Amino acid sequence: MKNKVLCILIGALFTSYCFGDSSHIKMRYGSFNVINKSSSTVLAAPHGTYDINTGAILSNVCYRGEISCVIATGFMPKGTRINVNRPTEGVGIMSTNEPITARATYAYKAFKKYVSSVASPNLNLYIEIHGSGINGIEVALHNINPKEAKLIKKILKEEWSKQGTNLIPIKVQGVDKIKMVGNAVKNFGIVSELQPKFLAFEFSRPLRNKQDMISNFLINAIKRIDNIL
Repeated sequence: MKNKVLCILIGALFTSYCFGDSSHIKMRYGSFNVINKSSSTVLAAPHGTYDINTGAILSNVCYRGEISCVIATGFMPKGTRINVNRPTEGVGIMSTNEPITARATYAYKAFKKYVSSVASPNLNLYIEIHGSGINGIEVALHNINPKEAKLIKKILKEEWSKQGTNLIPIKVQGVDKIKMVGNAVKNFGIVSELQPKFLAFEFSRPLRNKQDMISNFLINAIKRIDNIL
């Protein structure tokens, strides 16, 4: 039964405010917005501030839908990105060169705990939303077979065509060659540890500026993808 009582927990390292199926957890370097819909699919924006507009887009998707979400904002002390979905810091460097730090490990353990806590009865499908300098949309995959990859691309193209916008490149790993393959999270992050079926969406900056359109696209596409996985 979902807790309907407003709760306030003040500790040495973080503050948590929760009401109903949503809670906001403030930590030293950032915060988590955790939306619990008790679903076996969980959506996440681990770089909700750095990947501009991804946090806002995912908030819109999850408050309107029936899928659990974990949205990280902040986590950029003095301009250094704490990666959150893995116990490292740094961006724009090879993932194998990202330093593991105490504060990054703490943020990562909290993030992993919240993702696991809202997955019910277990974590089957884990989806991250990111932004980068690509053209259009790319989707990295893990624990997805070739047949499923082709179906995912078909769904994405069909749902994008419903937005009434110009055609854009939509590339899916396993079907197309992509730039952002997500090796770090697959090799030493949350995907490596929990081993769910995994999708990582990368949206170009111009697309992330169209928040309502991307939210609608994701709501419809993820619902269909959830049904085939």
